[in-house]
Amino acid sequence: MTRTARTARRNEGGFTLMELLVSITLLGLLGVMMVGGLNFGVRVWERTGSEAQDQGRVAAVQALLRRQLAEMQPLEVRGLDRRPRVALDATPRTLTFVGTVPEYLGRGGYHLISLGTETVSGARSLVLRWEPFTRSQPGLTLGDDARREVLLTGIKDLRFQYLGQDQRGQSTGWKATWTDGSRLPDLVEATVVFDDARDERWPRFTAAVMTEAIRR
Repeated sequence: MTRTARTARRNEGGFTLMELLVSITLLGLLGVMMVGGLNFGVRVWERTGSEAQDQGRVAAVQALLRRQLAEMQPLEVRGLDRRPRVALDATPRTLTFVGTVPEYLGRGGYHLISLGTETVSGARSLVLRWEPFTRSQPGLTLGDDARREVLLTGIKDLRFQYLGQDQRGQSTGWKATWTDGSRLPDLVEATVVFDDARDERWPRFTAAVMTEAIRR
């Protein structure tokens, strides 16, 4: 048998052991690369979905707050000094007013509503509290049995600003505290800053107090 014939016969017999080892190694590397790419894709998908959910939650909270602030009521109450004043306690970090709440949160009628931050389960949170409004009760302090809804968690800072008109009809400019006891502001701006570890973002938020505009 010639040398050429022997070589051809070996080739017809299949792969050598070395060729099989090389092929298996290449297939293994390809499998590792595919699994790594799949895991990366899953992580990207989960992160994108989480960010979309976070932003969806922020949008829903802003829609709720815009509705609540728009329906703020210019009712008179007795202050702690027993003098009549508009039902509003507006500070840089908290906002308490009289308005209505959605049906799924409570029965009809006016409610005393408060917005601020509280520590809930170890996390600083944006919290909405409310209870039925009693005109005869002095001040605007909610009782211990007031209902509470945690709107957002992981809050680093919350700030309110207010803009309206003074007694002469001139713009007051943005104020950190609303002290005019005879009227409500026209606009309320709320700024929420999340912890650095969170992916959520708070778009600029300004709500118009429609009941005050209608009254004028």
